[in-house]
Amino acid sequence: MRLLGYVWSAPYAVLGLLGGLAFWALGWARPRWQVGALIVDASGSPAGRWFNGRHWGAFTLGWTIFTWEAPSFPLLVHERRHVWQALVLGPLFPVVYLAILPFTRYRNHPLERDARRAAGDPN
Repeated sequence: MRLLGYVWSAPYAVLGLLGGLAFWALGWARPRWQVGALIVDASGSPAGRWFNGRHWGAFTLGWTIFTWEAPSFPLLVHERRHVWQALVLGPLFPVVYLAILPFTRYRNHPLERDARRAAGDPN
């Protein structure tokens, strides 16, 4: 089933892979496969500093995780939950995420609340 999830979520994961390749080619990150996800730690890059300056710690595309801050354990658990959500929802993940967003703030978004709970944050 997991393999089907990786195939199902591939359309957005391919964008993540291309982004990871671009960050690697620029010398901004050294992507690594870790526990079912491609981690692109771009925390020291110009893009990482820009995103982190806007309090955006990480971003998930399919099964690719871009971290804009140093990847802590809770941050990676949170983002890996988004990877799991992407494996289940596949190409519908961004559609569902963005469809719900206008009706709820980021903090109350059901997919964000689920990821926070997975990382041990009860709020």
